[in-house]
Amino acid sequence: MSTSNPTLGPSLGSFAHFQGGYAGGMKHSEFTLAVSTEFGEHLGRTLVRDVVLDEFGVTAADALALGIAPRDVWIALCHTMDVPEHRIYGAGRGGPKK
Repeated sequence: MSTSNPTLGPSLGSFAHFQGGYAGGMKHSEFTLAVSTEFGEHLGRTLVRDVVLDEFGVTAADALALGIAPRDVWIALCHTMDVPEHRIYGAGRGGPKK
């Protein structure tokens, strides 16, 4: 696990900014839900802001800001944090609408 890349400047303080958008098969709101469900709201926010993803060399917040699809960022975060494969796919989907 790495910390933020200083050459890219400060990471975004919260990933809530990304909610509502849609790109690459996962909405930003689904990314936020998946992170909160897997890691908890506070730890998840910290991981998104501070952990450099192995696949991209930037934090999840920076990757989203660069336009990388939320699904790709989610998968990269899970791989960096050693989340078991069975918990990666389908994450972020809410329950059935009432």
